[in-house]
Amino acid sequence: MKISIVSGFFLPVPAVNGGATEKAWARLGEEFVAAGHHVTLYSRAWADFPNRETVGGVHYRRVPGFRHSSILVLNLIKDWIWGRRITRLLEPADVVVINTVSLPVWLGRKRPDAGKVVITTGRVPKGQFRWYRDVALIVVNSRPVLKKIVAENPALQGVSQLYGFPLDFAKMAGTPRPPAPSDTSGAPNGPVRLGFIGRIHAEKGIAQLMGALRLLAAQTALPPWHLTLCGPVAVSMGGSGERFLQAQLQRLEGVVPPESIEVLPPEFDPEKLARIYRSLDVFVLPSLAENGETFGVANLEAMAAGCAVVTSQLECFADYIDAGTNALTYDHRSENAESQLAARLAQLITDPARRARLAAAAQPTAARYDFKTYSDRLLADFARITTASNQAEP
Repeated sequence: MKISIVSGFFLPVPAVNGGATEKAWARLGEEFVAAGHHVTLYSRAWADFPNRETVGGVHYRRVPGFRHSSILVLNLIKDWIWGRRITRLLEPADVVVINTVSLPVWLGRKRPDAGKVVITTGRVPKGQFRWYRDVALIVVNSRPVLKKIVAENPALQGVSQLYGFPLDFAKMAGTPRPPAPSDTSGAPNGPVRLGFIGRIHAEKGIAQLMGALRLLAAQTALPPWHLTLCGPVAVSMGGSGERFLQAQLQRLEGVVPPESIEVLPPEFDPEKLARIYRSLDVFVLPSLAENGETFGVANLEAMAAGCAVVTSQLECFADYIDAGTNALTYDHRSENAESQLAARLAQLITDPARRARLAAAAQPTAARYDFKTYSDRLLADFARITTASNQAEP
């Protein structure tokens, strides 16, 4: 089978500058190649990357793109131009996987030789699905996204399949973590390590997290703890900017010792990122993005890495979170959200046995989304849609 994968206009592949969807589909392309298929991945030209090369068996074609803008209309114009460029360049294939907004509107009609159109939902639908026709498969991240797709275009319900989001389970899990060293009293040495990995953005609930930490700091009987924040801060990379971060950190001054807070730059190397996850005892994702999150892969990566997870109650997390069994949740919409979050963190800081139980229950959940399992299902669906098409031809 010949498979094309089309990325967006503003990020490179391999994902050296962010992009969870770009990173995932590059890896899926390698899985497709390992299964005996021919894969070409179209992405933005970038720095010293050659315009054409083959890596891991995947054929890369890099095309001049654009910088992402904070202005939605401008981004849509750039996306439209990008789609027209890609339309001219696409080689004939059996399947074309698209991670852009405009291209699916016309590709199935104008370039049927490009392959059966498969759409991946890396972002929350914002009305574009009402314009889509000639679509063979929509790879949907979560049930809330599925509901929005069907609300925009009921005709797409039959081709929309709930997949979740893939991850490299083995890499995230690594080797089993040893038990924490303890002193003669049985108490663990060193602070309990809390962490957030993701965009340092207001919609990720960073302010709620800081408010919860202020409340934790007032609980003097707690064992010591340490917080790691890791992710992009700059607006151009999806953060809320350095001023936002510093304002949040200032809320902890005089309350939390400076050595208890660590801010790391974004990490795009999968091995290094996995090590950061595995260094944590408790992972926190206090996201408030009711209309921004499509799945919450950071939660799942942390679960694979053996962390106990505390997260908000966004609907998209419910596809894999079983509250109280494989993670703890709190009501981020509540007036006392910060105190709820602080209480969940305090429970895990003081109870290593509960952290271990949550982590043990979480890892099998994460394993269901491993790249190989995910890829096998995709290939089965690709075979189904191409076979159905061939059988329909006279």
